[in-house]
Amino acid sequence: MRWLKSVIVDILVTIFIGISYWLRFSWMWWVIAVYSALILFAKVIALYGETFLRQSKRSEQAPEWFYHVLYFLNIILLIVSYWWYLAGAWVLIWLFSYLAQRKTKTG
Repeated sequence: MRWLKSVIVDILVTIFIGISYWLRFSWMWWVIAVYSALILFAKVIALYGETFLRQSKRSEQAPEWFYHVLYFLNIILLIVSYWWYLAGAWVLIWLFSYLAQRKTKTG
């Protein structure tokens, strides 16, 4: 359960996306869009950068299923909010995370 400290931000983002579904403030869309772009960029760097992959191996990791559940919830919430581009960005985040995870296991 020590890994819970490393996923607090991910949990808060999912909660924020859920709250934005009900409140529908336009500034919330921008917050999610900027965060999604930054995470997508980080996932691409992590996938192709060996330094980031080695560093992620050393850190305390959450169970694999945990990120799958969070990313699934984020995508569903964004789809029901009709925020298609953001949902697409999170599909890519999920895909790149999965590929980076496989790369760390094999490499």
